[in-house]
Amino acid sequence: MRSLRSPAVVEAAVAATVVALAAALRVVGSGSGLPLPLLNPDETNIVPRAWELVHGGGLDPGWYDYPSLLFLLVAPSQIGLDAPSYGTARVVAILIGLLGVAAAWWTWTRFGLRDAVRRRAFVHTGRLAIVGDEA
Repeated sequence: MRSLRSPAVVEAAVAATVVALAAALRVVGSGSGLPLPLLNPDETNIVPRAWELVHGGGLDPGWYDYPSLLFLLVAPSQIGLDAPSYGTARVVAILIGLLGVAAAWWTWTRFGLRDAVRRRAFVHTGRLAIVGDEA
């Protein structure tokens, strides 16, 4: 059995905490503006086009300010809905954001950046605790 203080257990706990914090921030922010698409003006372009993809519109969203992969990732959340749903699209955005946080953490640990990031985080945290906002 591993000790609770082993580096692997501590690292897993820190990673879970970081992802949980990111999830909390995203979930709180995702409710802004509902039921109207006021969080981001591009929602009015992305969500209806993703809805059209799964309701007979084909795989070409016809709007290229964002990569088509974004529309394809949002589209499954629109299956079975009578109208575009901004709430379900925001759930997909939360998941994409959390995958990005987890991928960044994995990259840092996989390529040996873990110690440098940890040292920098401790230095900045300590500096903020001493100096406050003026850091």
